[in-house]
Amino acid sequence: MAVDKAVREVLRVVEEVENIDDLLCRLKAPNTKVVLERLDLPERCIAVLVPARLFTGPRHLRLTAYLTEVAWSEGSAIARKKEVEFMLTYLATRQIREALNVFRPEGVDAVLYIWCVGDVADVSEISWCLPPPEPDHEAELEAIERTALFWAEQHR
Repeated sequence: MAVDKAVREVLRVVEEVENIDDLLCRLKAPNTKVVLERLDLPERCIAVLVPARLFTGPRHLRLTAYLTEVAWSEGSAIARKKEVEFMLTYLATRQIREALNVFRPEGVDAVLYIWCVGDVADVSEISWCLPPPEPDHEAELEAIERTALFWAEQHR
């Protein structure tokens, strides 16, 4: 029961985060990696392609972005790039090679997640974004719990 309470508290904190602006959309393109290369984002913005098979819901993405920024600002990040730190936190692992392999897009279906720190960036004008997949609320809560427990273990 204590874990449920902790997850609810984590979700409350994530909903109140004001300094992260984000965008979530589904991509169906022959080469989704080309999309990342063509994005012209401000320096304070990070874009990550999440294979659709890994997507559980937007709250898990937002929590992961928030924890990535906290790790970065505290100097406790494992990876040298925020995108990779995001992957590690999202998967609740310290194994960079494993995270990179799991995040390798398969086929043409991916979720593009962009987050920006500070002032609201104009990422909402990306016209080719499709609506994101429907979240799997049960899987999302399990993923949030796993991520929160991983984070707590790493930052004792």
